[in-house]
Amino acid sequence: MESFQKWLTFNKGERIAIVTILVAILILIVLCLFHSPRQSLDEASLHNLDSLLALHQAAIEERASQPKESVESHPFPIKANTAFERPKKSERVGERAKKAIPVVDLNTVDSTTLVELPQIGPYSAMRIIEYRERLGGFVDMEQLREVKGMDSARFAIATPYINIGEVQPRSLDVNRADFKTLLRHPYLSYEQVKRIFNHREKKGMIKNWNQLENLLKEEGEVNPLLEPYLKY
Repeated sequence: MESFQKWLTFNKGERIAIVTILVAILILIVLCLFHSPRQSLDEASLHNLDSLLALHQAAIEERASQPKESVESHPFPIKANTAFERPKKSERVGERAKKAIPVVDLNTVDSTTLVELPQIGPYSAMRIIEYRERLGGFVDMEQLREVKGMDSARFAIATPYINIGEVQPRSLDVNRADFKTLLRHPYLSYEQVKRIFNHREKKGMIKNWNQLENLLKEEGEVNPLLEPYLKY
């Protein structure tokens, strides 16, 4: 009993703390009684969502009732399908078909124009330009078959749009060109260039095509299209 009485005995500081707590609880109870009930978060969210949907629906109805000029300037950022509709695939194909395919000169055309031809892509165009440089210019349409990747089917489709103008091919001086320059030409093999240099050192200058052709035949087949590229 005495121990229980000790638990109920408080000093002055403890009594003040207990009274303060009780007063604070009483104030909270009074505030709750006089404060109006607050709308739940879920109800407020639903109310705002309904308002936004109503505004959006009203904007759509107003936009539909306006002429085209007014629709484009409407302040609501609603996407108009008719204004931004992407062209159909068939329409895009039709536009490409209407574009005229150019006819080009094989000796002057650049790679940008070459890719407009059927069956000629960027890599094919690059190879054609590089081979033209090695040759010194095209003198015969069949030389296009010698370009890497130019098969018979591609050649047949592309050639109606290609011609060879009156362009003089770049000439190689058989008697003065160095070994590397002659070897770079696609119609001369290493052994043929070596024979040309041996003849120049031992027997002098080569005078004409017939003499050169007979000399080169000893080292293999001679391409008859080589003749226009040489001078003596």
